Amino acid sequence: MNNPTLCFVAGKSGGHIIPCLTLAQQAKSKNPSMKILFFSTTALLDAQIIQNNITVDTHVGLPLETISACKWYLLPKMCVLLMRSFGISFYQLYKKRPSRIISTGGHIAIPVCAAARLLRIPIELYELNVQPGKAIKWLASHADVMRVCFKKTSQLLTHVPCTVTDYPIRFSVRDKEDIRKIEDLGLDLTKKTVFVLGGSQGSRFINEAIKEALTIDPLLASQINIIHQTGPADQQHWQHFYENSGISAHVFAFSDTIAPYYQAADVIISRAGAGALFEILFFNKPCIIIPLEMQHDSHQYANAYEMVIQNQRLFALIRQETIQKDSTALAQSIKKMITLKF
Repeated sequence: MNNPTLCFVAGKSGGHIIPCLTLAQQAKSKNPSMKILFFSTTALLDAQIIQNNITVDTHVGLPLETISACKWYLLPKMCVLLMRSFGISFYQLYKKRPSRIISTGGHIAIPVCAAARLLRIPIELYELNVQPGKAIKWLASHADVMRVCFKKTSQLLTHVPCTVTDYPIRFSVRDKEDIRKIEDLGLDLTKKTVFVLGGSQGSRFINEAIKEALTIDPLLASQINIIHQTGPADQQHWQHFYENSGISAHVFAFSDTIAPYYQAADVIISRAGAGALFEILFFNKPCIIIPLEMQHDSHQYANAYEMVIQNQRLFALIRQETIQKDSTALAQSIKKMITLKF
């Protein structure tokens, strides 16, 4: 008898891929003989995250690109790629015959779920953010199970029954216990530690905001350590900045072993991706959330608002426009969070 197979679908974003891989790892830990089929896009980021993951037995990259609304003339190309991705998905699903399709959203889920529907393979969807993405909105009515991580999301998906479930955290209880010593990071034991969590690509706005906060308030700068995830483009620049400013800091671009940085932090400064927020909650760390807000995308603000409402003891929200108008706002919030007396 062949080993059972589960199919997972996520792509184009670590915020989609990492929790989907976590779900795959959880499934395989319960049944080590389980075979994992994973669909993603052909983007380099997808390959870097997935290809070296020992949980995945078969990785299939689909040639599906997102097309901006202003580039309507590329819609024929989008249709061709969608049909091609559907054909590849149908072939792989017919050959592997997984018992279920599990996706954390993104446009890549559309051709896979369409093929699964034709083959009568059950579909299980996860919406990780408060505001459902376009793909989830379209696919929700075709899903056998619709899971959401925020209760508020159920009110935005009224046409389908939703099950509130825990966010698929990649860490275990052991990650809370294995504490990397502050001195191993080259930091000062007598100081509070601020972890600037910029994500795998960094956040230029948060990078510049923390720089301005420390520059205009040298007393704050002298009394804290900084752990700074800068993203790959700016790591050397920020290392030099902290060294030249006499600030005790540990700078890195990206790390797969980020748990020790969560553990070392007294306060965290972060964007409002659902993954980051739920990880911070898991480690029970105070956090200043600065959501990314764009003209046609407010999902991070919605995430931040709900997280603050549910966990007022840990989370504080500052909007970008507040920091832009008041250069002292971030420094004041850091002081309040770490309860320093100046």
